[in-house]
Amino acid sequence: MSMRILPNQLTLNLHREGDNPHDFRELLAQLKEWLPQWLAHFSVKGCMAVSLDYINVISAFNTPQFINPNGSINVGQALVVFAGVPNPHFGIIQPYDCQMGLMIDPDRPAVFALRVNAGLLPPPFKSGIRIDFHTEVNKNKPTLDVAQVFAEAEFLHTIIIEQFEALFTSTAKKSFEPV
Repeated sequence: MSMRILPNQLTLNLHREGDNPHDFRELLAQLKEWLPQWLAHFSVKGCMAVSLDYINVISAFNTPQFINPNGSINVGQALVVFAGVPNPHFGIIQPYDCQMGLMIDPDRPAVFALRVNAGLLPPPFKSGIRIDFHTEVNKNKPTLDVAQVFAEAEFLHTIIIEQFEALFTSTAKKSFEPV
């Protein structure tokens, strides 16, 4: 785990350790431990935003089933958004640059963003595709208390799981188990 502690922002990161990808319960437990301390230390009265990001990687290291014999990545077998290109083609080649934002609920200020980028990744991956799932709730003023931050974090996790189920193919979902 790593943290970034600033007077106006607390960031918690859980990093994959070998075969242990961690899960949301671990992140939430860390948030419950550290958020009250951060609020007290910097005399923060309320929070304005909560965001949650998940990063998935498709590479020869962790998902070899999506790598073609020539070394290219068959992104259409992993992501639904690339699976149905309607015109005739032999494959999808780099760049795989794709960004998509969704308004999840017009009555609740939550957004979801999908970012797909090809390029260099940290070891042991070397190269592949990085797929970021980003969710965020942003208020106009700092009104979220500790309990509301926890509730929004859980809401954002629900959004990510729903989008994961919708955007990854069934083959890819099996590759990332357990979710």
